[in-house]
Amino acid sequence: MANENQKDHPAVRAARMPLDAAQLEELLDHVDDAVLTDGCDHTLNATEAWARRRGLDVERLRQALQRYGGFCDCEVLMNVDADEVLTLPRQPGRS
Repeated sequence: MANENQKDHPAVRAARMPLDAAQLEELLDHVDDAVLTDGCDHTLNATEAWARRRGLDVERLRQALQRYGGFCDCEVLMNVDADEVLTLPRQPGRS
């Protein structure tokens, strides 16, 4: 049971995502613009194009997004919540 709880720990979730908060927000903005302009073709084309332009590991990003239900560009927008993915728990005594 301890292993199961560790999988959902915020620090573990954040470590799985190969983007920092600013990059993830930039990705989500880019994908939102692409989906609004062109619709979703049920692929990760906009996501992957964004990652390639930045020299990021596309396969690693794809796997990370799929862990959160992002199997196509519109699902990235609907299911990948930057606050949930990257928020680390507060330490006792810290604000």
